Amino acid sequence: ISWIKKLPFFCELSIEDYTCLLSSTWQELILLSCLTIYSSQIFGDLADVTAKYTPSDDELQGMKVMERLIYLFRKFHQLKISNEEYACMKAINFLNQDIRGLSNISQLEQLNKRYWYVCQDFTEYKYPHQPKRFPEIMMCLPEIRCIAGKL
Repeated sequence: ISWIKKLPFFCELSIEDYTCLLSSTWQELILLSCLTIYSSQIFGDLADVTAKYTPSDDELQGMKVMERLIYLFRKFHQLKISNEEYACMKAINFLNQDIRGLSNISQLEQLNKRYWYVCQDFTEYKYPHQPKRFPEIMMCLPEIRCIAGKL
């Protein structure tokens, strides 16, 4: 939670909106940090173990979530998400204006767009040879939301 107080826009939003955003996105934020910062510690040989495992019919639903999680892990590994991209993804995900109960949606939308454009500018500058990098990174966010909602 301390990182929220360090955000440049901390004083621009109400405590109620911060509380609503954090309570609605904490699972996604943890998953995002697992996929970037702690991926080697958490996932390790998970893909190898699950590839050799044959689930029962009752376990198949959980395995679908695991397959999607492994796909995301591989995608993040392939992209080698930088710390700057991770920080932008974290802010973009946190500033989700689609969450119910928010009081200042238009302000959230503007803040979200600001980080969206910052991330886009950064990836285009740092990785000019990867023109699809930014869309690929942003397409991970809905998948993270979906998986986090099922964990």
